[in-house]
Amino acid sequence: MTRPNPSPAPARAGAAGLCYANEAKARELGVPQGVLARHGAVSAPCAQAMAEGARERWKSDCALAVTGIAGPGGGTKAKPVGLAFVACALPGRATIVERHLLPGNRETVRSRAAITALHLLIRKALS
Repeated sequence: MTRPNPSPAPARAGAAGLCYANEAKARELGVPQGVLARHGAVSAPCAQAMAEGARERWKSDCALAVTGIAGPGGGTKAKPVGLAFVACALPGRATIVERHLLPGNRETVRSRAAITALHLLIRKALS
């Protein structure tokens, strides 16, 4: 998602990635296989490992991670469609992970999850 930059200063993002497969989460972000086996890809521990792995591997000041079930299928009673875990890793602070149940169709859930992650970053960066 690209947003216009109203500032005269250039916008800069160090890196971004999409890792749907568990193998990609492990390879690209360093998510431990044990986390994936014990908790699954859609879990708070996985979101935390994704954010911390992204921050470390890409040597960034902050990293966001989102993992969830956008639908329309794939949901279960324990992990319904719309479930999203968002994580924010900042320097010198514990990684924050939030659980959200977001309503809407696949596109809406994905958009709301991204916006929720950005709001989390803003709240934590300003606190």
